[in-house]
Amino acid sequence: MNNNAQVEADFLDRLTFRRQFLLGPRRYSPNNYWRHHKLNEQLFLSVHKDLNFYTNEKDKLKITLIGLAIDCTSPLKEEKEIVSDLLSHFDNIYSVIEASKPLSGRWILICQDADNTFIFTDPCGLRQVYFTTEKNIWCASQPTLINEVEELALTSNKSIIKLRESEHYKKRESAWVGNKTIFDNCMLLMPNHYFDFNACAQVRFFPLQLLSRSNQADRLATEVAKYLKNIMEGLNQRFNLRIGLSGGFDSRILLSATKDISDQVSFNTTTLGRLKKHHSDMYVPLNLAKRFDLNHNILDYDKIPPPWFIKLLVKNVLEARVSPILPKVKSIYVKLYALKPNTILISGSVTEIVRIRVEAFEYDPLIDRNNNANNLEPLLDLFGYNNDYVKDEVDSWLKTVDLSLIPESTAIEIFYWEQRMSTWGALHPAEVDIAAEAISPFNCRLLLETCLKVPRTLRIAPQCTFFREVIKRNWGEVLLEPINPGPKGFGLLKKTLRDNLPPMMVKQLRRLIT
Repeated sequence: MNNNAQVEADFLDRLTFRRQFLLGPRRYSPNNYWRHHKLNEQLFLSVHKDLNFYTNEKDKLKITLIGLAIDCTSPLKEEKEIVSDLLSHFDNIYSVIEASKPLSGRWILICQDADNTFIFTDPCGLRQVYFTTEKNIWCASQPTLINEVEELALTSNKSIIKLRESEHYKKRESAWVGNKTIFDNCMLLMPNHYFDFNACAQVRFFPLQLLSRSNQADRLATEVAKYLKNIMEGLNQRFNLRIGLSGGFDSRILLSATKDISDQVSFNTTTLGRLKKHHSDMYVPLNLAKRFDLNHNILDYDKIPPPWFIKLLVKNVLEARVSPILPKVKSIYVKLYALKPNTILISGSVTEIVRIRVEAFEYDPLIDRNNNANNLEPLLDLFGYNNDYVKDEVDSWLKTVDLSLIPESTAIEIFYWEQRMSTWGALHPAEVDIAAEAISPFNCRLLLETCLKVPRTLRIAPQCTFFREVIKRNWGEVLLEPINPGPKGFGLLKKTLRDNLPPMMVKQLRRLIT
């Protein structure tokens, strides 16, 4: 083998299951890019070298942190201190979960005492855990990785097959529902649940107690603003930050949290292969960058990834969205070569759980909080699926959630949290893992629970009064540019025509233009 071929083979080895982990009864060593740690007599942890992990033990108690965690109350803490603090609170699995509330990022915690092993994820499950209990217990970042060590049987469930083959599923970017997968007996560990190895089952831990409404919205806005500022500054101490900037609310909240470090981080806006300069997600970021002298770049990804990259992405990530090749996939390929070392991609996702969208608010009267099982249709309609598998999963899920314990939320928001973010929301970070680490600062239980104490009327779009107050406390001047103002110029003309002309006439005009 010549030197070039050797370099290429080594490069592909590094990208295979990059930033993933496997936990089970034996080591996984496909190449030199994996580290191993013996957790106890029955369990070995195998971790790709580009994925951070730290483990510590005391008095027959052991905690292992996999991934990236930032403490929103003490942002300068590193993994060693975080794990040490968690160990000091380890009376049982619930005490560790409680102690982990300040942790933002994308992480997994493995907790072991003398008798059992437990595992749970970051609040939204953005660093996913899949598990099987068919022959041995295996946990991994992806089912495809488990399939490397223990063959998984493809499902024969016709409803699942029909869903995956539908055009609607592809149009919705492979948005999955439920904790089942295309493999029999391979499940997704859902957010707000932990996996109990002795019981071979996942157990809900939130909500179990009442999360009361607070009338002190001003105080809570101050707390949330401080948490976000701490998270951004903690990340900036350790990484090169690359923050997405749009015309929307979520990116403005993040921008406000960077006031003291805005000259040290970079911001980017992507055209998604279709956005023109008259779109508010294009001209608003440009205005913000000019007004506040931000290091800002407009990115237009048009380079088609080669076949080897697509093949590897499909191997690494179940349901990777490569057909048709989305602009996001193109951007991942470019990032593989273009990003500086130690770069973290920052997004405003997760915010939607507590920043209530107008359409979700409009569905509220249709959701019966006292009899959820009989009110599936509004929920299914909102998320756009009409499939037997999806109906069964949503019905089963609703029966496990006591919504009365979160008075300032509804089935819609909790569905978005547990069913939307842990699948569709976690899919993009999993795809990006081949090129870089991607996290959302809002993926923090303490931050989310604080927001869920705020009256819903203060968190509803388009005003989102509470979040405007959060922004004002960190960097109020960023509100000088409007949020989601809509298109301007030619874009505004097109929107006006779409809104006022009959649909058939709009369709004919589109044909003439194209």
